[in-house]
Amino acid sequence: MNVAMDPDICGAVVNFTVSASDNCGPVTVTPASGSVFPAGTTTVTVKSGFETKTFTITVNDIVDPVVTCPEDIEVTLDPGLCSRVLNYNVEVSDNCPFLTVAPTVQFPASFENHGNGTVFSLSGNTAPGGLFFNLTNNSGNVMNVTAFGVRFGNPAYGGVNPPQTMQVFSAPTYVGNETNAGAWTSLGPVVLTTIAPYFATGTGTLSQVNLTSQVAIAPGQTRGFFIYGATACPIFNWAFGGSMAPLTNGPWTLTAGSIAYDLFNTMFQTGQISYPNINVQAIMVVVEMLFRHQVCLQDQNSQ
Repeated sequence: MNVAMDPDICGAVVNFTVSASDNCGPVTVTPASGSVFPAGTTTVTVKSGFETKTFTITVNDIVDPVVTCPEDIEVTLDPGLCSRVLNYNVEVSDNCPFLTVAPTVQFPASFENHGNGTVFSLSGNTAPGGLFFNLTNNSGNVMNVTAFGVRFGNPAYGGVNPPQTMQVFSAPTYVGNETNAGAWTSLGPVVLTTIAPYFATGTGTLSQVNLTSQVAIAPGQTRGFFIYGATACPIFNWAFGGSMAPLTNGPWTLTAGSIAYDLFNTMFQTGQISYPNINVQAIMVVVEMLFRHQVCLQDQNSQ
């Protein structure tokens, strides 16, 4: 679906109808009809029984930005001068912030081989498990997290095949909320129809988990995340339960987190004890742009 943006918000309220027939449970739609969909493309997931389908809704920004220029400026030149430097401001605002795609950032910055004694799966590559972590925005702009890349295990220990359904959640922090389901907002489920090939070390392409809703993190703010797979847990760095220091890469600081066997119930270990092997994808939001210009004013009476 393609829709125009509502005039007063950076998005649009979109209504749609989904039909399904199944005797194995109710139909769930995420995000639901009537939700506010942000500018850009959002994936809608429809689940009924054992069947899952997706479609996209694209909200097009058709509202022009507003440019506010200063009033006409008259400047008297100092004696003996025929020009001078003048600073002035031009303000630009928009109902939809200025957006730019931020560079993708990987944590840890360079992966190690799964099976070398530092990188692990929880109970095997195709067993359930989930990873908690916090992200802190160190930039001077709002960052909207749009997706994560997740790394699955070395196929020498069992192949992870599509489709895989990942559950992603966000909360103000994971600390103290590992078994408090009410603290979390669902950003899924997300069905992975493609699994990225495993690579042993360094950086590379990961399996793409596109969030159903963007998560805005203001400058200096922290948000907690939980990524869970019922049939494939992402792999992680682990120091045998020892505390692991925060990692900073680009605009982000990742705080190591807890490891869970299931959704908000049975924990393997809690605390700053694991780094999920992920990348973070985001859009940088610049609410207002301020330009400074220099102009040379000439004495029109000089010949």
